[in-house]
Amino acid sequence: MKLLEVDTATAASYCNVPDYDTDGIKVLETIVMPAAKARLESYTGMKAEALNEYEDVTVAYLALCSFLYDNRSMVVENDKENAVLDAFLAAYCVNLVPGAGDA
Repeated sequence: MKLLEVDTATAASYCNVPDYDTDGIKVLETIVMPAAKARLESYTGMKAEALNEYEDVTVAYLALCSFLYDNRSMVVENDKENAVLDAFLAAYCVNLVPGAGDA
């Protein structure tokens, strides 16, 4: 499954949000999923359409959706980068590569 094929039902299933939890589904659809997609884009420097070419990005997206949904409070337990996010997306970061004008 590619990134842009992930629908709310798939994300809800991955995040263990039951069908009857309409408030949870709404939070997932209107807040969590768009935020996770925006984070993928800002982390890699690539638009969702470009990230759609890499099926493993879908795992990072769903894991990030789950993480954001499960950790909706403001409590920070550590200062570590999300290992799943880093493992899947670091390979696609283009915003860390200096351009021709930066050399």
